Amino acid sequence: MSENSHFGNQQPFSPKKRAKSFVYAFKGIFYMIKTQHNFWIQMSLGILAVILGFILKISHFEWGLVILSIGVVLAAETFNSAVEALTDI
Repeated sequence: MSENSHFGNQQPFSPKKRAKSFVYAFKGIFYMIKTQHNFWIQMSLGILAVILGFILKISHFEWGLVILSIGVVLAAETFNSAVEALTDI
């Protein structure tokens, strides 16, 4: 039994395929920005939070919490939009 046999049909690492996955990821982000108004609003508020963080000179720990919060909100909105699109089908 090979070392990777428990992962199913796993293929070797390919830089070309990895780069292609980033292209798809960025296409998805741009799609969200162009088509989902709530995502645009939440991104704008995230940018505002970053600007206020600079103005208020927040600590490194607080920066971590702000960035984590922005990421979680945007990821949740993306997941919600995907579920909505699937239910519309």
